[in-house]
Amino acid sequence: MTSLSWRDGIAPPQLLYVDDTTAAHHIHCMHKHNRILEILLIQNGHGVYCVEDERYLIESGDVIICNAGSIHDQIPADGEPYVTSCIGLTELQMPGLPPNCLIAPHSPSLFHHPAQFRELCALTALIRSHVKAARYSESDRLLTGHLTICLLEQVTQMIALWPRRLPQRDEPLVRQIKGYIDEHYADDLSLAQLSTLFYISPYHLSHLFKKHFEYPLMQYVIRRRIGEAQSLLMGTRASITDIAAQTGFADTSHFSKLFVKYVGMSPSEYRKYRSEKAP
Repeated sequence: MTSLSWRDGIAPPQLLYVDDTTAAHHIHCMHKHNRILEILLIQNGHGVYCVEDERYLIESGDVIICNAGSIHDQIPADGEPYVTSCIGLTELQMPGLPPNCLIAPHSPSLFHHPAQFRELCALTALIRSHVKAARYSESDRLLTGHLTICLLEQVTQMIALWPRRLPQRDEPLVRQIKGYIDEHYADDLSLAQLSTLFYISPYHLSHLFKKHFEYPLMQYVIRRRIGEAQSLLMGTRASITDIAAQTGFADTSHFSKLFVKYVGMSPSEYRKYRSEKAP
């Protein structure tokens, strides 16, 4: 059996999925993957993509890098939702970076290089064709591995050519509050509770949070919960009642109503839809 390597004998990362989604049909709200790197190619449409503290206006030809552990969210434009090709990888180790990360912390997550974008799309299409082969043979596995390495080389070249850093906003308090919500989203959070915890008036907290993240604070909490619920619906067999409780919803009916509002389908419909999309 041929042994693959990438860069000085290092084992290549594992390809977990390659998927095409339309944001209007599949809105995965605010969520993170602790051990998965995602590379997203924006094929059509436009809208906003949020990664950690930054909001990016995106359009066809853009590439978004979501390091493992980075919280991300998508907001498609009305009437023209964007279509993405998403590549999910794990077991990646780049020199000087945490596992499953391609960019340094606080680096830009959006890139735009039209020539490389076309090559990335071609490589992604080839990877998809082998992954979706009727009989996924050893030859398909080897070709998929080599194509994934080629794709990573193209992406790392693209990153090396891009400006290193966006200006940072120096607002340690609001970042601290956001960090607390990201970790405690399943708790019984309220504006009053958070304002007491961080010694800030509810009015000032609400104004400060929306100014920096453009979401009302409690909408941010809801999107964070819905996004994690989507991940659990895709990745576990837990009941909808259990998932609602795990993500901070005391009432399953209320959870289902909010899920439909933010995602466009019920939790059970979403689970069925994602299971049908799985390779």
